Amino acid sequence: MATISSDPTPTPEQINQMFSAMDDSVWVINTDCDNGPRQFQTQLELNQEIDRNARHLELMLSKPYIQDAGRPLGTYEEAIVRGDAYIATHGGLTEGGS
Repeated sequence: MATISSDPTPTPEQINQMFSAMDDSVWVINTDCDNGPRQFQTQLELNQEIDRNARHLELMLSKPYIQDAGRPLGTYEEAIVRGDAYIATHGGLTEGGS
């Protein structure tokens, strides 16, 4: 029986695309933290958006091929910390604020 790898090593082009998506997540987190909720968006919805992007960064940073890509990762780590801190001081991730 053949073994199927759940996380095959991506090509350099795919890794570049992953870093581009990670950059997008950093942008969303920083923009959301700077500007707060947009029109017709609740604080909870904003917090959930920030959380999704922070968890995306955490997931990607856990990948060996991201760790071994030879790129600085501090910006991504800082965005996670900033997003988590924002959520903690702006009502949390549930309707009741916890």
